[in-house]
Amino acid sequence: MWTLTERIEHYAAIYGVSAEVMARVVECESGGNPRALGDSGKSRGLVQINRDYHPDISDNQAFDIDFSLDFLAENLAKGNGKWWTCWRNLQ
Repeated sequence: MWTLTERIEHYAAIYGVSAEVMARVVECESGGNPRALGDSGKSRGLVQINRDYHPDISDNQAFDIDFSLDFLAENLAKGNGKWWTCWRNLQ
């Protein structure tokens, strides 16, 4: 079983993004809690995937650690870091 840090490093390596940035976004968005809810329940999971902006992503996906980290890493690689307030605060 991988730790959260090992999982972050894994997805960061796949997409060529910073594991440190990913870890800081995760900590800021959810405190590392994969069951976190924010924005009156609209933002879900480890990286707070908002259902209004991503209606195609189910609760099961949003609460899944690996799905969330893959989603974050892929979108950071695509230049979509601005989707996360915590990422914007790092800039």
